[in-house]
Amino acid sequence: MIVKFSKVERTAGLFVLVAVAIFVFSTVVIATKQGWFSKHHNYSTTFTQGEGLHSGTLVQIAGLRAGSVNEVALDEDNKIRVKLTVDANFAKKVREDSVARVIRPFVIGDKVVEITVGSKDSKLISDGSVIPGTDSMDVMDLLGGGKLGPYLDTVDSLLKNLQVVAQAFADPKRSQAMIGMFDEALPTMKDIREVSQEMTHNKAMRKSLDNMGKLMAQMNEMAPDLREFSKRLPELGNDGAKTVAEMARMTDELNKILPVLSQVAPQLPQVSQESLAALKEAVIVLRAMQRSFLLRGAVKDVKEEDAKEDAKKQEDMEKQQQSQQPQPQTAPPAESDLRKPAGQ
Repeated sequence: MIVKFSKVERTAGLFVLVAVAIFVFSTVVIATKQGWFSKHHNYSTTFTQGEGLHSGTLVQIAGLRAGSVNEVALDEDNKIRVKLTVDANFAKKVREDSVARVIRPFVIGDKVVEITVGSKDSKLISDGSVIPGTDSMDVMDLLGGGKLGPYLDTVDSLLKNLQVVAQAFADPKRSQAMIGMFDEALPTMKDIREVSQEMTHNKAMRKSLDNMGKLMAQMNEMAPDLREFSKRLPELGNDGAKTVAEMARMTDELNKILPVLSQVAPQLPQVSQESLAALKEAVIVLRAMQRSFLLRGAVKDVKEEDAKEDAKKQEDMEKQQQSQQPQPQTAPPAESDLRKPAGQ
């Protein structure tokens, strides 16, 4: 059975097919422009303020659309964590020194997340890394209630204080008293100016001021040394404390030794006498050994050598003394001798 469509049905079907084709084509074009079919890199960043940020906020790199914001959430530390995606073609520009910030491209308009282009010397950051975030402020933020409110409160307080001062000076008596105070202060100011002029023209005073300036300059030069010395004062105090403790320990040791010395002191004369007696015995033994037949020749030779060395030293000393004594000067010939003839 062959189904036959009327002319109207065929026309309607044709319109439907054209509409479906247009819808598919538009979807493909929009998806291509949105980057649905391109590869993306996911990053995250944090801000202290999240005004104007939401899912779908534009992400720019060097003023060009590079991605969008996927999620905006508030962390436990009250910071705004933003998750965003960047097209793979722009991800090559995101490096370790790149910074994310929230800006408004125009005075009026939505905010965007801008990522600065990293330098060539920095390394690329991997997919899923965190980009450092920094807060920024524009004119609209400044005019907003959240930012301008504290400044308006300060201005309001200032105006109130000015109002109180104006009301105080509205009283004629207070105004006259203020004018009188200025009139009394004027001669004092003149005197101060005259004194300063005299100090400037006086040479002695000028020299004193110059010396004072030099003294202050020297004190400024000594200031680093004084600061360094003040820093070392605790160390010097610790060394002094250690020295005192060491002296106390030595005193304790001496106090322990003194009783022993007091006990040994009465025996010292007897010990010295015994030592002298032992030395005398040793001298007697040595003399007895010299008289023996075996050592007599050797002792004689040693004595002769010692006598020769002593005689040589004595001669050297006499020669040295004679060389140091002044030589007697010969008297010049008398004039009478010079006048005598050569034959006489």
